[in-house]
Amino acid sequence: MSAGITRIDVGGPAPYPVLVGHDLLGELPRLVAGAVRVAVLHPAILAGPADAVRVELAKAGHEPVLLEVPDGEAAKRIEVAGSCWDALGDAGFTRSDAVVGV
Repeated sequence: MSAGITRIDVGGPAPYPVLVGHDLLGELPRLVAGAVRVAVLHPAILAGPADAVRVELAKAGHEPVLLEVPDGEAAKRIEVAGSCWDALGDAGFTRSDAVVGV
């Protein structure tokens, strides 16, 4: 794991890691290795950086899906989570795919 990245292991019957860091654009393809599809969640104000993430992931052979979410506290609503789940389902996401937050 690179310096500047914090790993949080989520337990349970299907454990998975959560990686937190900044300035990781060049490292993203390696960090999501094994994922076919990668959702890139972002608020409207970060559409430019999110598109840079999309381009980087596509160049590495991933299928990025941009999902715009409300900014700040407005994103912390069950309706937002539901719309993200619907979009991930519509795009065919599985447990082996990845989600990146910008």
